[in-house]
Amino acid sequence: MPITNIQHIDPELDNLISDFLFSLRYLLKNNNYFFSISNNVIDLTYAYGQSELLKEDHILIRTKHHAHINLSLYLPAQSIEPYLQLHLKNELECLRKLIELRLQLFYKEQWQRQCAYWSVKLSSDLSIEKLFMASLNYLNSFVDLSLETIIYTDLRRKKKIIAGQNLDELIIKAIESNIQQLAQIEQKPNVYKRVGNYFVYARISSLNCIYLVFAQEVHPVYHLALCLFINELLWLVNANNLLRHSEETLHHLSTAFINSLEARDPYTRGHSLGVKHYSLLIGQALGLNQAELSQLSMAALLHDIGKIAIPDYILLKPGRLSQAEYEIIKLHSVVGAELIASIPDLSPLAPIIKHHHERFDGQGYPEGLKGEQIPLLARIISIADVYDAILNKRVYHEPKNKLDALAILEQNAGSQFDPHLIAIALPEFKKHPIFTPKNKQKIPASLELARSEFFTKNKITGAKNQQALVEDAKVFELEVYFAGIRIRNFEYFNITLGKDKTNTLIRKLYDALVKEFDEEVVYQISPARFIIVWPYTWKKSRLLKHIHQVQTQLQFKIDFFLLREKFSAHKINTVLKEINIVDENYKILHTTFKTLSRLFREVVVVDKDYNLVYKKKMEQSKLQAILNREFKLHSIYNFGQIIGYVYYDNFYNI
Repeated sequence: MPITNIQHIDPELDNLISDFLFSLRYLLKNNNYFFSISNNVIDLTYAYGQSELLKEDHILIRTKHHAHINLSLYLPAQSIEPYLQLHLKNELECLRKLIELRLQLFYKEQWQRQCAYWSVKLSSDLSIEKLFMASLNYLNSFVDLSLETIIYTDLRRKKKIIAGQNLDELIIKAIESNIQQLAQIEQKPNVYKRVGNYFVYARISSLNCIYLVFAQEVHPVYHLALCLFINELLWLVNANNLLRHSEETLHHLSTAFINSLEARDPYTRGHSLGVKHYSLLIGQALGLNQAELSQLSMAALLHDIGKIAIPDYILLKPGRLSQAEYEIIKLHSVVGAELIASIPDLSPLAPIIKHHHERFDGQGYPEGLKGEQIPLLARIISIADVYDAILNKRVYHEPKNKLDALAILEQNAGSQFDPHLIAIALPEFKKHPIFTPKNKQKIPASLELARSEFFTKNKITGAKNQQALVEDAKVFELEVYFAGIRIRNFEYFNITLGKDKTNTLIRKLYDALVKEFDEEVVYQISPARFIIVWPYTWKKSRLLKHIHQVQTQLQFKIDFFLLREKFSAHKINTVLKEINIVDENYKILHTTFKTLSRLFREVVVVDKDYNLVYKKKMEQSKLQAILNREFKLHSIYNFGQIIGYVYYDNFYNI
């Protein structure tokens, strides 16, 4: 639309024109004149006195015929001398150049201001496609340039964006080839050329190109502004591409890192992607802007990054964690926050990652924040984290269905979770399917077995360990004998023989036990101590016979004891405590035997149930009589409790 009031463009220019016209009236000493500034860009008229009379008898003074802006002055014919006409023509030409220059600067400033606004919008929620459409609408609404289409070509990514009227593919190719050819000839990045029925203003670079396609010729007064506008537009696009590329690169690196971290544990593989997916569902329903959603996405992806510092024996442990192990794994949120805080581009995510295990009631960790003290994005991730964990298999629970998962979230609203966010999350989770990561594979049975063996078998012998004993106790419920077997003088062997040779002794003992007993009933609960689980319904004499056979296969002595107890989940911890006590008692019995053996020729040590533990140079008949309690024996105590008895005779004469 042509400008009809120059006051809002430049008040000083308007004053200059007014002064020119006042001087003209004073110079001519005439009250009649008609002055106009006209073109597609500007349309101004200044009239004074009886200007309509000038149409009958007048003199016309005007600027150059092919000028971009035309200035015309109508004066009475009888009131002006020839030399004055020449002077006025020169004045008009100077005024025309000044107006044209000021208009160019005006459009440049206006479009530069608009580009600054778009640069802010691009950093939040304005896409490249929307930017081009907004540019097209702005140019056509601010000044009617008949801009029909904006064509953007990303040469590196082979991507093309077209805003406005869709042109025929042949026309687009003709425009691109003609403009690029002209740019090469003129060696200029900015070119303007007519192509067919269109007028094209373009900016060409080695990475990308922008073409502004007009339906009619563009007035030269706009060229300076268009040059600036298209350069600013290209700068915005490049800056946005660089920002997006940096974000994508960071996102890909973060995803690769998280995938490698989760590869340690097949049960949590894809968990971070699931948390990201569910977090974004909540964030979008909550109405977060693009910048907040981007931050939420990255924080959800990296929320468990601190687990890199958690030892495998805790992170991959099958079954529930002990309290001490749980305290260690709780550190992952703090460690993750410290890791992220050290990366400048990601440091704003540190508080979110640190507090994603806080509870709405203040009972969470690491700082026990309550309610809205917890960052909003951390509260969102907390919900998504639990929801994804419930829906997927873990070593400590089987996956639950969607309805059960939603019910658990609802039950914990107000305690663990923000009730307002739960009210938003539940409808979103209901209407969206359960997230399944791409290329997620079923955990192979061989991997399940290998994982189980890693935690339930001794690394030296391959025997089932104490963890396996606890797990097996959950399955059985029967009366058994626990036969404890240990290498006598193990501590002495460990010191004198060294680690490798001592490990050889341990393996030999395990091999002998497996030869006499099924390997399924043999458990190694410490380096030198094994437990045989022997059903009570089987004969005790048979058990003792097998243990005797084990001793005959070995070149070193073993100690053993029997403990009758139930093999069940609620009894196994009690059994283990008793085994530790019994083991300690047997060390005392052994020490007693060694001490008395230096003083007496005949020594017999039995446990509190009169089972033979140690003997020295004893006739079989006498030994049997001792075991039948026909001899008086001396009690052996540990913390006031009788743990065994000893018989000694035939003192050495020193």
